Amino acid sequence: MKKLLILFLLLPALCFAGSIVINPAATTSLKINPSAAKSLNIAPALVFEVRTTSSPEDFALPLVTTGSYNFEVDWGDGSNDTITAYNQSEVTHSYTSSGSYTIKIVGEIYKWSFNNNAYKDMIYDLSSWGSLQFGDEGANFYGCSNLTVSAPSISTTTSRCTSFRAMFSGATSANPDVSNWDTSSGTSFRSMFYLATSATPDVSNWDTSSCENLYRMFYGATLANPDVSNWDVSLLTDAFQIFNYSGWTTTNYDAMLISWSAQSLNSAVTFNAGTTQYSAGAAATAKGVLEGAPNLWVITDGGQAP
Repeated sequence: MKKLLILFLLLPALCFAGSIVINPAATTSLKINPSAAKSLNIAPALVFEVRTTSSPEDFALPLVTTGSYNFEVDWGDGSNDTITAYNQSEVTHSYTSSGSYTIKIVGEIYKWSFNNNAYKDMIYDLSSWGSLQFGDEGANFYGCSNLTVSAPSISTTTSRCTSFRAMFSGATSANPDVSNWDTSSGTSFRSMFYLATSATPDVSNWDTSSCENLYRMFYGATLANPDVSNWDVSLLTDAFQIFNYSGWTTTNYDAMLISWSAQSLNSAVTFNAGTTQYSAGAAATAKGVLEGAPNLWVITDGGQAP
């Protein structure tokens, strides 16, 4: 009772302290309501699982030379490190036993790219984005074939991101929730879901006002059927094979044709809808607008639906 009284008396001071620093190791057992954590300025953790199959076996965080880092990492085996530079020796951690480990990172972590490296198949479920932020590096989870993403979508992850290039390329198990991502600064979405065969991304409300490149964005994403009719493509210069071998339907193709044809566009853009067909009537008329002067788009598709 005496301890509770002391805590009660100190609580007002804590509320006005600006921020609270908590030992990252203690957060593994500490349960905090997310809304309360936000009001107390407690940073959420980036949380993901890695699996080792031999002992010992190394895993390295995919940090980038141009990134900015100042974080604590709990490696999930009872050890912790403070990381402030991409080339710090502690970025690589050795696990003495094979098994599954939950890594938790708290602090600044700006830029992150596996880029098909030697550790790409060791990452499994990502359950919280925490304070991770992407920049211009691209290839963030390129080649991570075992990656799944159960983390809900948050806008801050991509609020500084200018390149979404190859972000989930070859991540054949990943179906991330990207519905709330801030894409307003993104100029390139080239190969973002290339061969991401499990992905069914909701991108319907994305801000693409800065977008220039959609080259093969959904190529080979066999389940992907995105609604892109609300996209601003006024700066677009390349959409080569964007929907080839995807799951794109006539319904979404029709909506895209009608919406995009009403925008002020760059001329001579190449756009491939794969084998997806368009409907007669308004969609066919809109396709004609895109292909005619002054737009002169080069469009290939499955033709008009019977």
